[in-house]
Amino acid sequence: KEERGRQRAELAELLAEHNHRILLRTYTLVGTRGDSDMMIWAVSEEPEPLQALFAAINGTALAGYLDCAHSYTAMTKRSTYVDTEPPQPRGPPETV
Repeated sequence: KEERGRQRAELAELLAEHNHRILLRTYTLVGTRGDSDMMIWAVSEEPEPLQALFAAINGTALAGYLDCAHSYTAMTKRSTYVDTEPPQPRGPPETV
């Protein structure tokens, strides 16, 4: 049990290290899919940080127990809504 805990901590630390370079989200799939227990959603403007992340994951002690059931890569145009600044209040709130 201690070894599994160390392996989980190693993976969590690795994901935290890479989280500042790419957008990372992890999801549990337990009970929703028979072939996967977790999903790592990673978004980057370039493929190299993603390759570095998954190469690093493959270098962990936990990697021997991991199986990549699905891997999807996609490209999309940048959203027109991303570069806009959030709306700012124009004054004090009005009472209705």
